[in-house]
Amino acid sequence: MSAAALLDQHIVPNLFDPTYYYRLNVRTGVMQNAFGTKCCTFSGYALQGLYTALKDETGPAWHLVMRRCGELWGKRFATRLLEEIATFYHEGLADMTMARFTALVEAYFAGAGWGRPRFDFSHMPQGLLLVEVQNEIFGDLLRQANERAGALLEGVLKALFTAVTTEDMDCYETQSIGMGASTSRFVLGTRVRLSPVLAWIEDGTGHQDIMARLVAA
Repeated sequence: MSAAALLDQHIVPNLFDPTYYYRLNVRTGVMQNAFGTKCCTFSGYALQGLYTALKDETGPAWHLVMRRCGELWGKRFATRLLEEIATFYHEGLADMTMARFTALVEAYFAGAGWGRPRFDFSHMPQGLLLVEVQNEIFGDLLRQANERAGALLEGVLKALFTAVTTEDMDCYETQSIGMGASTSRFVLGTRVRLSPVLAWIEDGTGHQDIMARLVAA
């Protein structure tokens, strides 16, 4: 059923509920979303294979490559997400609160199997937006790797919030399931605001200390 049909029949309050958002035609082997965009699924084994191949070919630079992939995808994702929200809910970004927008982003990621994000606005006065992600997909798959696994999501969040805020944003994973944490945590802010964060991470500074330094800066 198309997005237009869902809207006309007032069937679904959450567009990104996978029951309604994805349609698979087993005869043709084509999966599309409610707007006709082609989609596909990847198993955990495929994603682990992608990680292993990247690490074998690029060494420590795998993280930069994956982050860049996330940025490129995030730019397209931002455009499509805003178009779909405007079409289905008749709301433009200018008409929405940030809480409303992030709730839709949470629904999209959870419905797509990327993990369950939760946005924390408590540090917005300091120019920081926190994102906690339960079951972040790469972190879940790479629990034995003992390294930060959320590079793809770093890039996606960076590109998405650069698009919606029109600011030069950046994003870093400051706590990772891939390193044994129960959830992954990300911090978003302007590139200038977050400029020292990567060095802190590489020095082994934990999430709480990174946040304390940022808030005090």
